[in-house]
This record gives sequence, structure tokens and C-alpha cells, in this order.
Amino acid sequence: MKLGRKITSSRGVFGVTSMLLLAFAALFSACDQGYFQAATTKIQDFRGKLLDGTISTYQAEKGTVTLIALTASWCPGCRAELPLLKQLDSEFADRGFKILMVNEDDSPRIAAKYNKAAKIPWTTFHWNYDMMNKLGNPGVIPVTYLVNAQDSIVKINVGEFDEKQMRKLIGKLVDSRESFEYQAIGLGKRITSLISEFPLFPSRA
Repeated sequence: MKLGRKITSSRGVFGVTSMLLLAFAALFSACDQGYFQAATTKIQDFRGKLLDGTISTYQAEKGTVTLIALTASWCPGCRAELPLLKQLDSEFADRGFKILMVNEDDSPRIAAKYNKAAKIPWTTFHWNYDMMNKLGNPGVIPVTYLVNAQDSIVKINVGEFDEKQMRKLIGKLVDSRESFEYQAIGLGKRITSLISEFPLFPSRA
């Protein structure tokens, strides 16, 4: 695991600031938020080069539920969580879940070689500074961000994630999304039925 410089502060914080810090602590869970140079609660759209050389954006590649995973070929923890990522992908991919990887190797060529050797099937960006800044610029990998359909970060994990907890969170997000879509479809059918029963422009006798 690659560790960045840890940022600490000895000053006390009170009032509203304390409440904000508690909220960030809940978001980052057990991970140390000192690894992040900037706290982030929502994914801003970023642009970068995919490993096939094309340019794309987060918004173009995301799913209805997205897991962004920071990785590199030299990172043992990143390699260790690959089987777990593949299991989650197999279980939830047909329900709108998508994994996006951001590779931090020095060159796209090294990253592409790693993806091929590890049989990584997911869309993979090669890192750039703007992209990393929008992800909070963590000084450690692996890092994963679980993101909902509105691009809000539900969970950030520093280090290898807990499989059971991650599966439960993804399940709740896809269930919620499917329930919303089902209700929207039902509402649409009801409106269509009402229009057919009470036409806006009834035919004249």
C-alpha cells in the first residue's frame, strides 16, 4: 500500500465546525480522512484518457450505481481486492452497477499491460491531476468510492474494502433505484390510462 503524508491538527473545533467534522467522519468511516488533501462528498465530472487511447468522462462511463476504484500494477492491496471486485461485478452488473477504475501507473502502456494480465474487464482511466483533485487527491491506494445515481458518495474505503459491507450497500442502492424506476413506470401507465379515460379533446358527436 502506498501511503501519503498524513495531515493532522491539534486545534480544537467547536460548534458547527464540530458537526461538519462528525459528518465527514461518518462518510469516511474507519478510514483516516488525513489521507485526503481535500474532502469530497460528491463526484464532480472528470475527463481523462482511457487505456485504449480514447478520451471520455465520468458522466459518460458511470452506471446508476458506480464503484470508482483507484489502482496500480505495483499495489499489492489493489491486486488482492480484484477477486472481490469481480464477484461484485458478476452479481450486480445487470442491475445498473458499474466499476470504473483509475490506474495510477506511470504510463498508460504499463496500465494496459496490467489490465490484460489481470483480466480486468472494466472501463479504466489513466490518472491525471485534475481527475485526482476531484477525487480528493488521496495519498494512498487502494481507495474505492461507492457512488449513487445522483453522484453522491455513499462510502469511501481506504485499503481493501469489507466484502459483506460493500455487497450490502450496493444491494440497497440498486434496490432503491429499481424501486424508483418501477414506481415511475407505474405512474406513467396510470397517467396514460387517465388520458385515455378523459381525453383532453373529446371527439364531437
